[in-house]
Amino acid sequence: MRQVADSVFALGSRGHNFYVLADGEQVTIIDAGCKREWPKLVSGLEAAGVSLDQVAGFMITHVHGDHFGLAKEADRRDMRVAVHEAEETRA
Repeated sequence: MRQVADSVFALGSRGHNFYVLADGEQVTIIDAGCKREWPKLVSGLEAAGVSLDQVAGFMITHVHGDHFGLAKEADRRDMRVAVHEAEETRA
């Protein structure tokens, strides 16, 4: 996980990114990477000293595989996943 601005960190790969916004003791994940990247999310958070319990939720900007991939796993773990109403049917 690399810091890109104050309280903003990037994860992902050369082809796509997802972001972690830190707000005190909680973080919000912006977009959710590809579904195979759950381990990358967990290890990135752990490297920054953040546990999954500190994730307030996921905010999805649009429903493409590289932005929405981890949402199913997050939902399975009863984590909050928010998507714009225009994308709800695709989600």
